Amino acid sequence: MKKERVTYSCQDQEFTGELILPAGDKPHPVIMIAHAWKGRDAFVRSKGEEICVNLGIGAFVLDLYGIEEPVETDEEATALMMPLFINRKLLRARMGAAYEALSSQPLVDADRIGAIGFCFGGLACLELFKTGLPLKGVVAFHPVLGETMMEQKAQTEPPAKGLSGSILVLTGQLDPLVSQEDINQFKKEMTEADVDWQLHIYGKAYHAFTNPQAHDIDSGLVYDPIANRRAWHAMATFFTALV
Repeated sequence: MKKERVTYSCQDQEFTGELILPAGDKPHPVIMIAHAWKGRDAFVRSKGEEICVNLGIGAFVLDLYGIEEPVETDEEATALMMPLFINRKLLRARMGAAYEALSSQPLVDADRIGAIGFCFGGLACLELFKTGLPLKGVVAFHPVLGETMMEQKAQTEPPAKGLSGSILVLTGQLDPLVSQEDINQFKKEMTEADVDWQLHIYGKAYHAFTNPQAHDIDSGLVYDPIANRRAWHAMATFFTALV
């Protein structure tokens, strides 16, 4: 396994991702990984290593904020996330810049790129998919699906025409950030766009069910080891076509 920093820019702002590749000189399939609201932290870096070691696929831990280290407080995270939640065009631009930087790397097979994201990163991956870039597929772990947060309405963008690839959304029945209306809207939008989509709902799971550090029942952020294992297995199966 080898790691390298990949620097790229979007609208005059610089970003740095971490590319993790298996050994070998041939181009590798790679899964992009989008972080949750506090930034590119140890959690998503560990997921990149896990994908590389256990699945034999490269991983690219991208950066949505242009900061070297994740923030610590909810207030800092909100200040970074909300402008991107509201301005979906900007969110797509940053995800697209990460994709273009990754696809230009000499040891990356640009025809076999997928993406996964956690929480806010799940939303970011869904927005990337909607741009129409040639992704093999996207897996969103407990993503934000709605268009309203903290009483602020997102400025959404329609999906591009002729979308290809597949989508897998993994969510918890008890997730307070995802309503039945959000789920219905997701299903409607993807069906109308003629997308190959799947939606798995884990009956006892809350938001952030993949994160061992999530233990805030009052906020609905709770780690669930069973749902986590099932979701990770579903993701690995979904990306079999990349290998």
